[in-house]
Amino acid sequence: MPVSDGSHRKHLVLALSYAAMYIEKSVDDLFALDIAPFTLVSAYAWILFAIFYRPKKK
Repeated sequence: MPVSDGSHRKHLVLALSYAAMYIEKSVDDLFALDIAPFTLVSAYAWILFAIFYRPKKK
């Protein structure tokens, strides 16, 4: 089964989100409270969707 085109992009989003939180080193800033949770949850949801998605058989 070929890897979808967006999977590398989602892994990059995950890595950049974690890296930005590490660099920021604060739990009360905008990125840690608002942006990072949204990007991490959406990237993990997309990865799970890509793993479990099965096209309909005709």
